[in-house]
Amino acid sequence: MTAMLTREFSSPQTASPALRLSRFAEVETDAGLYAEPEVAASRFVVADNIQDVLTAWRLVYNVYVRSGFIAPHHFGYHASSAAVGEQAAVVRHMQGQRLIATLTTMRDAGHGLPLDELYRTELDDLRDQGRVLTEAGMLADCGDPDATSMESIFSLMSYALAFSFMGTGTDLVIGVHPRHGRFYQRAYGFDQIGELRSYAAVNNRPCVLMRLKIETATTRRFMPRGLAAWRDQGVTASDFAG
Repeated sequence: MTAMLTREFSSPQTASPALRLSRFAEVETDAGLYAEPEVAASRFVVADNIQDVLTAWRLVYNVYVRSGFIAPHHFGYHASSAAVGEQAAVVRHMQGQRLIATLTTMRDAGHGLPLDELYRTELDDLRDQGRVLTEAGMLADCGDPDATSMESIFSLMSYALAFSFMGTGTDLVIGVHPRHGRFYQRAYGFDQIGELRSYAAVNNRPCVLMRLKIETATTRRFMPRGLAAWRDQGVTASDFAG
C-alpha cells in the first residue's frame, strides 16, 4: 500500500568515502521523504448521503464487471431496487478518504429481496413461518491486499447483523458461491437451505442460499470468530443514524 521513495547511489565499491558520507547525510537531511507515509486509520461508516451510496455502488459495479459477474453499462453503478430506501443500509470501509470495501444490507419490506429471483420458494417458506428476513449482499472491495483483510469482512458483517436486529429481523440470508459457503458456516454458523443453482443476476455463476438464525446464533455461549467480532464491535442504532 505504501511506496518507498528511492534514490540512486553509487555502489560502495566505486564511490569515495567522502561522497558516500555526503549522500548518507543527504538522506538524513531528507529523512521525511524516506519515512513510511502515515497510513490513515480505517473506519466503518454507514452512507448517509446519495453521493456516498453511489460511490459504494460504483465500486460494486467495477468489481463485478472486472470479475465477469455483469456486463458493462453506461450507468456505472450496480444495485438493486431493494437497496433503495430506509429499509437498506450501505456500509463502507474507509481508509482516510479512500473507499476500501462495501456491503449493502436490505430488510424484507414487502417488496421482496434480490435473492427472491433465485430462491423465492425457500424464502417464502420462511416468511410463512413468521420469520423476518434481512439480506446481505453486494459485497465488494478495492482489491488492494494491503488494505483489505478478513477483519474487514467481519466488520461489514457486524453491521449487517446489527441492522437486522434493529428491524426485528430473525434471519440473515446470503447467496454465495459454494466454495465460500464453508467460511460462512464456520465463522458465523450459517446453514445452507437452498440447493446449488445458477444465478442469472451474476452471469449464471453458481450460488447457494444460506441462512443464519440470528436469535440463536447471537446467544451462543461459544461464538465463532465472525459472531465474536460482531459482539466485540458493539455496533448500535446510533451507527445507522443519518
